[in-house]
Amino acid sequence: MYTINGLPYIDLSTNIDLSRLISIQNEIVFGIVKSRELITEGGASSWNCLNRDIPSIVDVLHNPNCTTHIHNKNGLYYEFYKKLNFVPRDCVMFAKYVGEYQQMGQILFLRTHDLIEHKSLPDCHDTLAYINFPSLRKWITDCKVFDKVGRILFFLNSPNELHSIHLDTFTGSPDNFIIINLNPHLKELSVYGDKKYVIGCKVSVFDTRNYHGTIGNDFPSWTLRIDGKFNKAWAESAGIWDYFSN
Repeated sequence: MYTINGLPYIDLSTNIDLSRLISIQNEIVFGIVKSRELITEGGASSWNCLNRDIPSIVDVLHNPNCTTHIHNKNGLYYEFYKKLNFVPRDCVMFAKYVGEYQQMGQILFLRTHDLIEHKSLPDCHDTLAYINFPSLRKWITDCKVFDKVGRILFFLNSPNELHSIHLDTFTGSPDNFIIINLNPHLKELSVYGDKKYVIGCKVSVFDTRNYHGTIGNDFPSWTLRIDGKFNKAWAESAGIWDYFSN
């Protein structure tokens, strides 16, 4: 297991203006609602999942072979994909509810990049959704966690939804990111090593080369991930600069 200062995750609750973030929580939810047409299905390649024996939606529909798969006339669901005019987003949703693939709920990107290895870089671009989150944008700027802000996204859980336990694609150095879980309806956000470690705080960071995932409870829930390049002074005050500056 990759540990930070000997720990499976770092609690950042005392290093971030959490009270201000909590005060705009309803505005964040309002922004999610306003952006609902931009929400997409999420997933991880089964190669990155703890259970590699079950294919993932990413493998089936998001990789370069997506077109080949949905146009395969011998495929089990070809007639349904055809009725959906082979639109990838619609085919992903169909595949999700058929239920034979690993999945990770839904995602709303506020900033993103076509290349995953650029997720921490400032050349990520704002999506149309980001305009619906002015208070959150200002909070991210004011808290000075990052010198440069990269990708920003929400993970959205349906009730009792179990995300596939997965690890992230390693891009050469530990991901500089924070994960925020203000929502009381998320049952568990966990990181895995010799055992499962439930993250018991509202803001944290861990090494995404470890398996991790979430479990919802009886209500919809969300978490927010912000990637970038950590501000050195902030990261030193949080005791994580040496680990994440490599």
